[in-house]
Amino acid sequence: MRLPEWIKVDDKAFVEKATELEKFSAIPASVFGAVSCLRFGYAGMTRGSIEKLSKNLQDVLDYFQKNNY
Repeated sequence: MRLPEWIKVDDKAFVEKATELEKFSAIPASVFGAVSCLRFGYAGMTRGSIEKLSKNLQDVLDYFQKNNY
């Protein structure tokens, strides 16, 4: 997933904040050369878990927008 252009932090800082907020964990894809992207592991996740991840991702995006990150 590519982070929106308005996000002012790099992918590592974004993942750190999401983890701090206890919303989700992901891999900053910059470690693979994909700057401003996130990688998620979906293996073994139920549909409900994926839906919760989607909601939590939106919560974190809203947090960043509200706090002008």
